[in-house]
Amino acid sequence: MQGTHCTSHSILLFAGDHILNYPTLETALLHTLVPAHKPAYFYILDVMSDLAFPWSTIMTNKRPWLRHSANHGEEMWYLFDTILSSDMDDKEKRLSLSMITYWTDFIKHG
Repeated sequence: MQGTHCTSHSILLFAGDHILNYPTLETALLHTLVPAHKPAYFYILDVMSDLAFPWSTIMTNKRPWLRHSANHGEEMWYLFDTILSSDMDDKEKRLSLSMITYWTDFIKHG
């Protein structure tokens, strides 16, 4: 069973890189090449949290190897006051405040 876990995990990481990560990096690079030469910004949320989307929780209960890092869009729980905000522990509240500050500063200053 261990071999299946490692293979599945490797395939998942490769697929994530191929479908999401590489195109994101390539798009950021292309944006820096336009005549205005403006910088491009991106970030990676690498947080294991219980504030996962419901489908993530359902999927990972049966396949724990799927839950190796944050899923696409999970940062939204930290940026907006949602029903899950009251479930945040102190560490998650600090992360939320930091992310709100980062995003707000980016909106203000680019």
